[in-house]
Parts: sequence; structure tokens; C-alpha cells
Amino acid sequence: MATLSERNEVPALAGWTVEKQAAVVLRLLQGEPIDAVSVETTVPIEVLDGWRRVFLAAGASALRDYERRLAKEMAAERRRREAEPAHSEFTAVPDADPAAANLPVPQHLHYLWVTLGLDAD
Repeated sequence: MATLSERNEVPALAGWTVEKQAAVVLRLLQGEPIDAVSVETTVPIEVLDGWRRVFLAAGASALRDYERRLAKEMAAERRRREAEPAHSEFTAVPDADPAAANLPVPQHLHYLWVTLGLDAD
């Protein structure tokens, strides 16, 4: 069978958006026979096969790029965490709240403070 380039023919593919091409390629990847899809869409088998090859190559390339980007982001996050000082809930003592001194002291705490001698200024 002669290919399109050997016959010097260019199929009339006007109106075939990338979205439509991707939908047809997905049908092929889901197992629909290429000859049946070719007849239904009036797109030559060679063109459908080309779309499928480009789609798979681009998908593989995108997955490789994704893996590289993910590894780079994880390394950056790891470096950021290693650069942070270690924090513990016990290492930092909050600053005293000056407004807290004006709050009324509950009776049971006042009794405890007086008993322990903590009320002396």
C-alpha cells in the first residue's frame, strides 16, 4: 500500500482541532480498530497512525518532564527543610502578655499563690 507522501496527497483535514484529534487517538488507544475509525472519520489510516505516534511520544516526553520537575521540587523542599532551624514547642517561650496582669485571678489560684508565697511583689 502506498503511503500518503508516496502518492503526493494531503488529506482534507480542515476542521480537525487538536481536541478532536486527541479524542480520535484515545479511541484508538482504547482498542477500536484503526480501519473502522478511519472509515468513520474519513481520515486515512496513515494519518491516524501518525497522530497516535505523535500523541504517545508527546505523552512519554511529558511524563519524563513531570518526573524531572517533581524530583527537582522534592530536592528543593528537602534543602529548605534542612536549612530551617529545628523548632520544638518547648524551646520557645512566649513573651509575657502585659494585659494578662490586669485580669482577675480566680479564687483557687489566688489561694495557691498566697499559700506558696508567690503573691509578694
